[in-house]
Amino acid sequence: MDTFVSAYDEKIRPLMDKIDQARSLLSWSNDGITFPNVVVVGDQSSGKSTLLESLSLVELPKGSGIVTRCPLVLRLRKASVRRLYRLNGNKKIELDERKTNILNYIEEETKKLAGENKNIVKDLIELQVNDPNVRDLTVVDLPGIARNPIADQPKDIHKQTTDLIRHLIRQEGSVILCVFPANVDIATVESFTIAREVDPTGIRTIGVITKSDLASNHDTLIQQLLMDRPDVFHLKLGFIAVRNRSTEEEISLEDARKREKEFFSQHPASRMTGHCLGIDALINRLADLYSDRVKETFPKMRNDIQTKLKEVRDQLSKFPPDLASASARLAKYYELADWYVENIIKERFESSNDGQHTTERKSGKTGEKMCFSKITDDDDDDDNAVFDAISNDDQAVQDMIISIYAYWKLLIKRFIDYTALSIRAGCVFDICPGIRERLRQIPIEQPDFVDAYLAEDTFIRAKREQLHHTKERLEKVDAILGGGRIAIDDNDTFASGTMSIENSPAMTLDKLEENLASTNVIENVGPSGFVPNRNIQPSVPRVAQPVPISSTSDSNFQNIRKRT
Repeated sequence: MDTFVSAYDEKIRPLMDKIDQARSLLSWSNDGITFPNVVVVGDQSSGKSTLLESLSLVELPKGSGIVTRCPLVLRLRKASVRRLYRLNGNKKIELDERKTNILNYIEEETKKLAGENKNIVKDLIELQVNDPNVRDLTVVDLPGIARNPIADQPKDIHKQTTDLIRHLIRQEGSVILCVFPANVDIATVESFTIAREVDPTGIRTIGVITKSDLASNHDTLIQQLLMDRPDVFHLKLGFIAVRNRSTEEEISLEDARKREKEFFSQHPASRMTGHCLGIDALINRLADLYSDRVKETFPKMRNDIQTKLKEVRDQLSKFPPDLASASARLAKYYELADWYVENIIKERFESSNDGQHTTERKSGKTGEKMCFSKITDDDDDDDNAVFDAISNDDQAVQDMIISIYAYWKLLIKRFIDYTALSIRAGCVFDICPGIRERLRQIPIEQPDFVDAYLAEDTFIRAKREQLHHTKERLEKVDAILGGGRIAIDDNDTFASGTMSIENSPAMTLDKLEENLASTNVIENVGPSGFVPNRNIQPSVPRVAQPVPISSTSDSNFQNIRKRT
């Protein structure tokens, strides 16, 4: 036994510690990460609360009607000294049981989250119990299924409870603990119906029969525990019968456990199903299942974290540059102004030049006959006089005159075109510095105007901040879980690089944040986030290279240009 405990402490417990640290950073409802849990479900007054008291050794609120109005998470961890902690995110507050009534404390915390009414909320109350007499488990107690609203309960109280149950038991890492009393027909238990929806084969569902002393027929109880008849429910993980103290009985948990052992020692079921009787049998089976779930879900958790981290990083890379400060927006404005001058004004001018040059080169390749045809089509009197003067007897002179005159006409046309282009070029290159200078004066004259137009949309900013926050949390969790370096083989060994996980202490959140902060080095970013140099050179490149900008910034700049 000592060898087994030692192997467990070396291999399974470190994984549980890492998972516990990851839980404190992740949201149960929004991050979609599968955690190993034991989720307790049942109808109202099915004995859930007293069962959890026996598992956790903590007195819990109990009574008729809806007592549990928000999920209660109990992290049970075996330790040499008993300690009770309230967990809130990554905060861990120790509760002194000598000074604090835990039952009243849970009720007050429930009122803070769910209000004074009897409505249901998804917010969690998390407690960690360190005790020498518990096994390592994480148990989630859910509100009992209420079919009809009473008093000030919401009209849709049944839907609220069943939706919450479905949400938490749907996770594949959860072991479903369906609780029902022995004096109720299992066919009418709604928690089993819901469990079958998400676990139709029963591979992760355990049936717990409470109030075994109230069973009207011992044979029916035995048959359900043995599952040896086709007309009884069959679960791969089986059924376990327990007898806990009732809400009216004022006996200690220790006395209640002794009484349970005496009860089942005299029960007819003990001769055939002794391994399915008592709270100790349930605890041992749950502990084994939970250990298996930890080993199964740990690699999947790690892969899910890395996949979600990549998705978040990809989403952030598609966002426009962050212009959080006024100086960043001003720098972006100057970048846009330079881009406008270089790529809109000058590029259009150069493209028009290239188009005209191409046309002229094509026309210059025409033969002399085409030139002659063009010339003869003109209504120029001088042209007619020249052609009439040509002697038919001197063909060579005629060809020479035609060629010279044709190229003379082309030369004159090209000279006229270049003169016009030269005038346009001079105007453009004289105007561009003025345009640039005028654009640069706008932020000085109207800083609020420019700042307002380049200010980021509130939705985009909120989304970016949310993604940044999610990325930071996922990066911390990825570091806690080993960042893909921990390997689990068929022999249940756990290695992390050159140092085994058994010998490595659990990383604290404070140390983790220091390590992450030391590696968070800001480097030069790409063109979309680059702040350009404001010293504009007078020389203009022949081919202007467009500067990538965001569509949001471009539309804002167009609005500025229209107003100026």
